[in-house]
Amino acid sequence: MMRVLDKKAMANLMTILWNSWNNRNNFIFRGKEEEATVIWERASTLNKDFRICNLLKEPLLSPNIAVKKWEKPPKGFVKINFDTTVGVNRM
Repeated sequence: MMRVLDKKAMANLMTILWNSWNNRNNFIFRGKEEEATVIWERASTLNKDFRICNLLKEPLLSPNIAVKKWEKPPKGFVKINFDTTVGVNRM
């Protein structure tokens, strides 16, 4: 499904599904049910607020920029690097 929808549409879908699930739980456990339009508007508002908040605030975690550089091992040591891939059909 994510291959068909862009990120914004996927976020909208997930928010609507979550709000629908929450409405179902409120109906089962509290006997309260909301109209579909209320669920839709709440999901829409939640998505807008989330996008605005993410545009205005700095990320909680700063990007970890690590500069990796090969270093020669100390004298008397041997450094061995290797790579591997393990898959279902190949090894």
